[in-house]
Amino acid sequence: MKLPIKIKLDAFKGIIGKLGAVKGVFGIFGKKKKKKKTDDEDIDEDDFIPSSSRAKDDDDDIASGPKGGIDDEDEDEEEIPDFDEEMTDEELAEEAEKRKRLIMFGGAGAGVAAILGIITWLIVAPSDPADSEADSRIPKVVESLEVLEAETAVLDQAIGRPTGSSATEGGAEQDKSLNELAAGNAAPGSGVSFPATTMADFANLAPAPKGAPLKEAPNYEMVEEIDVGMIPRISDTGKTAFKEYSRPHDAPTSDRPRIAIIVSGLGQSRAATEASINNLPPEVTLAIDSYSRGIAYWIDRAREVGHEVLLTLPMESATFPFEDPGPGTLRVLDAPEENVKQIEWIMSRASGYFGLMGVFGSKFTTNKEQTTSMLNAIKDRGLMFVDGGYTQETLVPRIAFKEQATWAAVEMEIDTDLDEQKIKQQFAELENLAQRRSITIARISPYPVSLFTLSEWIKTLGDKGIDLVPVSSLANKQLVR
Repeated sequence: MKLPIKIKLDAFKGIIGKLGAVKGVFGIFGKKKKKKKTDDEDIDEDDFIPSSSRAKDDDDDIASGPKGGIDDEDEDEEEIPDFDEEMTDEELAEEAEKRKRLIMFGGAGAGVAAILGIITWLIVAPSDPADSEADSRIPKVVESLEVLEAETAVLDQAIGRPTGSSATEGGAEQDKSLNELAAGNAAPGSGVSFPATTMADFANLAPAPKGAPLKEAPNYEMVEEIDVGMIPRISDTGKTAFKEYSRPHDAPTSDRPRIAIIVSGLGQSRAATEASINNLPPEVTLAIDSYSRGIAYWIDRAREVGHEVLLTLPMESATFPFEDPGPGTLRVLDAPEENVKQIEWIMSRASGYFGLMGVFGSKFTTNKEQTTSMLNAIKDRGLMFVDGGYTQETLVPRIAFKEQATWAAVEMEIDTDLDEQKIKQQFAELENLAQRRSITIARISPYPVSLFTLSEWIKTLGDKGIDLVPVSSLANKQLVR
């Protein structure tokens, strides 16, 4: 049975201690050798007394009483070994040295052999499965393929991915692993992502009619180069990114309720981003993750078919750091000037977006000073800010109204539960909210089940007397609460 790691370490420490003891023995022998050499120099040939005579004299001294007792200094002196009286002083010293060397080499050899044996035992001894099971800190690996397949099937069902034989009906592409798919695609957003999806996951999503392409970006009248790159600015003639890059929308000619939908979290998954661009109506606003690879590529693709685009702005949540939006997050404890620098870095990631959408932010948007500084920094660059709706205590509407910033606020998140029936219930509540308030804004994620349900729901809006509009058309139109 292999001992636990702690006991092995204790054993190894014991070995090190033994090495120290051996070294100490060598030091003692060295000292004794030196002392013996000094004593040998003081011994005269006439002073050497055979052991038999010395024993007799010792008996006589002891018998003579207290006067002949053993002196205290004699107790500390080294006992001289018995040698043949016919040996010379040099032979005696040489014989004593040989004996010492034999003792030293023999002890050292035995110590080294013992150490090597213990080390070999620690390394080679077979593992005891019971020891591994006893240590709860060691993560358990799923060894049963059946268990792993069952867990995968539950996840597939939750996110709306085809399971079983239906997953292979999309063609040969489905037989490839995620690594093979990543290696064969160099476009932005390719490779393993969260959630990991392929185009086959969106096979039941019907293409939507494409809209007219939006204005070409960037317009160099509205950009300024700073240390982090090119960021938007208000042109000398008053042009802004909000006006130039948003989707044009005619003013309503009736009192029909209006709903704006934002698909957020795009850019990380190539399949989800392409499905959102190609299979959703151009009135749907797309929000690209500011940490995505190839942001400019996705913005251009979306604008080519009529989608207006927001860039996400990560902000501190109430549960930070357990819920961390990522590096560059706007934080309450940072100086407002430092947060403005982070906003400028986000702005420099690409061109063609008409505004920024705050994500997380349940703590940041409740701080008056930070929210005011953030909204003014965005307003001064000619952009719109969309509050992601992560807390009802947000100060964005009131401060934006006071600072005359262009704003909107998400009022409902549709797919908090990835179940098709639950998502349909959320859409029904969104319709009721639009009927009561005349306008409303909702946010949804690009999961297969979410996009499919969204696509089917949009087809029913015309018969229900509800208009689907881009978010930019609802700027500054919501009630300030």
